[in-house]
Amino acid sequence: MRKLLVFVAIFLLLLGGLVYLNTYKAKEGDNIAAVAGTAEPITTQAQPIAPAFNHADSNLVSVTLEANKATLAFVEKDDQWIADGYKDVSLNQQNMVMFARDFAQLDVSGTVEKKLIDSAYGLDVPSAVARLTFDNGETETLHLGNATPDGQYYYMRADGNDTIYLLDALHGQRFLYTLDDVIEKDLPTISANEPMLVHIVQKGKDEILIQFEGSKGKDAEKMAGYGMYTMMMKKPIDGVLVYPTNLATYVLSDLSSLKFTSLVEASCADMGKYGLSTPFLDVDLADADHAVHLLFGDKADEDSYYCRKADDTNVFKIDASAVKPFVDVDIYKFIERFVSLVYKDTLQSATVTAGQASYVLTFEKNGKTEKDTKNFVNGTEVSGERFNPAYELLTGLSFDKVSYDLEASYFQKTPILLVTYHFQDTAMPDTVCKYYDYNANFYVAEKDGKGIYIVNKQSVADMLRGLDGLVQH
Repeated sequence: MRKLLVFVAIFLLLLGGLVYLNTYKAKEGDNIAAVAGTAEPITTQAQPIAPAFNHADSNLVSVTLEANKATLAFVEKDDQWIADGYKDVSLNQQNMVMFARDFAQLDVSGTVEKKLIDSAYGLDVPSAVARLTFDNGETETLHLGNATPDGQYYYMRADGNDTIYLLDALHGQRFLYTLDDVIEKDLPTISANEPMLVHIVQKGKDEILIQFEGSKGKDAEKMAGYGMYTMMMKKPIDGVLVYPTNLATYVLSDLSSLKFTSLVEASCADMGKYGLSTPFLDVDLADADHAVHLLFGDKADEDSYYCRKADDTNVFKIDASAVKPFVDVDIYKFIERFVSLVYKDTLQSATVTAGQASYVLTFEKNGKTEKDTKNFVNGTEVSGERFNPAYELLTGLSFDKVSYDLEASYFQKTPILLVTYHFQDTAMPDTVCKYYDYNANFYVAEKDGKGIYIVNKQSVADMLRGLDGLVQH
């Protein structure tokens, strides 16, 4: 009997030891798992605590973030948030208002009931520290730890408070903000239908300058009278009419996509490393209310370029697709290719001379409409029904291309065709167009002293045939 009791006692002792050892190892495993970030947190989840820190009677005036080995300070000044130390940086104020509100009214989702060592929550070396200052002088310093295993929360603790809070992941991400998250990336929206300025300078291509001149210029003045918005090209071809509808189709078709995608470097001191000290593309756009001037450098990657505003030093990425219309610009797709588009109700007369043939077109206005205008060719009245198609062939003469390197010898002979327009407004100088032989199929036209227009001979022949028909009829 005694031997049996001894045996039972020894068995119970061994059993108790095994239970203790297993329990100890289980606890040790829980601690290790928690440190590794894989243990489920034990928390109070009944209702959110709102807010964790009560500053209802004060306003947040600064937030300093310490994360990713960097310090970023935001300060409210004159109702605007600024990034301290960055003179050229404009912050997106809507984003900053939400950012500041989240810190000023910091709601948490629960607290950790069973606390382990700080390293279990990433609070021994925090992922980020946020230092808040309020207008009444109060301050808060908040430490952000690891994310919870399910990724829905971050662990957080405040200075002077041992409580470990569970912070919603969205709010936790605010601690990790960089300048890229709040810098203004949107650009002013330019009206594609009513631009005032389109200026494109690209390496290896002709400079393009197109401006709205209001009522200035013969063509623009006439079109304004018809209620049509027109622009005038200055470069590379001076005096060429441009309709904004054509610009909107071929150049300004994707202005809504013209925005920065991400910040590369704020207050950059060396633009050369991004190809921006000598940009390959310079685009300057404006309408009546807004303007944007952008410089484009090297390709950042297959889908984007480095870019900056001309008046600041922040370098961004911008989608290559938004830049493509400016890179691929072709003026012949959007300009009006008339050698000289002149409306007859602005004219006193027009003279066309081709060899021995001469046609003098005069106009007698008896009212406000075109129907009230009498048309004369070499002194003989011609009905509008017959005159207008022939005149449209004259003023509609268009060029196929321009050439800037023509030899002077082309213009040293007597012109084959001479067209002179005399305007009712005597303050406006005559427009003179001279046509010289270029080759078997083309003339080169010189307008107001500039001989760059290459014109198809067949269109000139059709025009002369139309005028001759008015005389011979």
